[in-house]
Amino acid sequence: MSYIWYPSREMVEESNVQQLLNRLKMRDYRDFIKRSVEDIGWFWSFIEKELNVEWFKPYSKVYDTSRGVEWTEWYIGGEINVVHNILDRHASSKNRNNLAFTWVGEDGSVSHYTYLRLFRESNRLANFLKGIGVSKGDVVAAYLPMLPETIVTLMATLKIG
Repeated sequence: MSYIWYPSREMVEESNVQQLLNRLKMRDYRDFIKRSVEDIGWFWSFIEKELNVEWFKPYSKVYDTSRGVEWTEWYIGGEINVVHNILDRHASSKNRNNLAFTWVGEDGSVSHYTYLRLFRESNRLANFLKGIGVSKGDVVAAYLPMLPETIVTLMATLKIG
């Protein structure tokens, strides 16, 4: 008995990854990986555009290793709001009722969160946290199991800053 699953050819051809490779005229993912390693600037510039990242202030350079690779700076001069890109822009668009994530518990229970639901619940928690004195720059620690509320908590704390 084999415990290795292989997707059908049809599934591979219809996958987002294969469609991306086709658009880039690459034979397979190995070509993509090779180019991403050999041309880091191309890769990270391409990815942020592919993901349609919205910048509040555009960057002037993808990366800078002048202080050493261990001190690489990314998207020089750019300003971004991660919660806006991950959640808020979707919750206030025609995508508001699209699925943001699905959680499946160990007991088989399932919970679906749309962008709008996640937006509302994270705003509610962010407002509560602000009400008890949490503000931008504070450190918030939470030891949480992998539950939908963990994602809500992450988004809420990111919203506060």
